[in-house]
Amino acid sequence: MFSRRYKVVAPKIVQQNSSGKKLLFLLFVGCSVVLSWFAFDYGRLTSGVSRAAYEEKIDERDQTIKQLNQRVEQMRLEIASLQRSSQIDSSAAQLAREDLKRFQQDQAALEREVAFLNSLLTDKAKKAVIRLKHLEITPTDESHQYRIEFTLLHLSKVGGKVQGSVSMSVAGKDSGKPKVLPPEKLMSSGDAKSLKMGFKNFQKFIVTVDFPENFRPESLKIIADPEGKNVEKFVEDLNWKVTKN
Repeated sequence: MFSRRYKVVAPKIVQQNSSGKKLLFLLFVGCSVVLSWFAFDYGRLTSGVSRAAYEEKIDERDQTIKQLNQRVEQMRLEIASLQRSSQIDSSAAQLAREDLKRFQQDQAALEREVAFLNSLLTDKAKKAVIRLKHLEITPTDESHQYRIEFTLLHLSKVGGKVQGSVSMSVAGKDSGKPKVLPPEKLMSSGDAKSLKMGFKNFQKFIVTVDFPENFRPESLKIIADPEGKNVEKFVEDLNWKVTKN
């Protein structure tokens, strides 16, 4: 009898399908790629926003700097304008002060003349008077030389002729120091001799004066010294003001 033979067959191990592993691997890789892309894109976006913010701030600062530069330039112009305005105002104020003083002198002279005329009407005038009617100071073509013209009036209740002499002096500063130039320092002997009074109603005088190089005139004094006792002596101080150029 034949014995039954059995074939032992080793069990076959069935391996898992590799396609699943591939799928999982691809899924992992895909997720990694997607995550990496999101991370990259997020970093890029956030980095871009920060850069844009900085660029915006830089633009703002640039605009601020431009505005400040404009303001600084405007302030410089304003300061220069104020300095010029200050100089102009100072000059105008000086001219105004000179004009005011001249007006006050003219007013005082007119008041004296009116007072004298009133005294004539009331028979209170004891002496005739001399008054300055006109004054012009003109620079000549010569350096530091001026031509002075003025007219003296004779106001009297009884009339008559005025005889006597006229002199003048100029006060100012020589190299910054106060100085008074007497007649002999101002004019020639010929001009000095021409300042002689001899008139009934009025007389015009013309004289040329010379100043030292560093002398700056400030005031002019005119003295009319009549002969006799019937006419009052005339003395008047005037601002030095060139009336003709």
